[in-house]
Amino acid sequence: MRETVTGEGAGAELRRPEPAEAAAAAAAAPPDEAEDAAEEEDIKEALLAYTFLLKSESGLTAQTLDEQIEHWFKSKYQCDLDFEISDALEKLVRMRLVTCSNEIEGNEVYSALSLDHAKAILDERWDNLFQYN
Repeated sequence: MRETVTGEGAGAELRRPEPAEAAAAAAAAPPDEAEDAAEEEDIKEALLAYTFLLKSESGLTAQTLDEQIEHWFKSKYQCDLDFEISDALEKLVRMRLVTCSNEIEGNEVYSALSLDHAKAILDERWDNLFQYN
């Protein structure tokens, strides 16, 4: 999400665009740029979720993970947002970077693989992305 500068000189402020503004900007962008921006946002969401899961010692439910990320944004950037945790977790599960178990009152608990293991999986995925022989 790009920030914009409002005002001039010493009174200038950085302002994060509202979700509707960001969506309108993405829609107005040429198709390749809009697709790239959407993919970047998906990757950022997955990276944030992975990072919070990696810091968790016993794993987190989707709801707890969502709440922690939203709270972090609020405290760090004074930004209220509705984090799309389901998309991030779906991507991480699909890429095999997290494990999922039913442990807390029937809710799935997600845990991140170690960074070394995750790097090995991503490296293998990258190496096998294009099979040209």
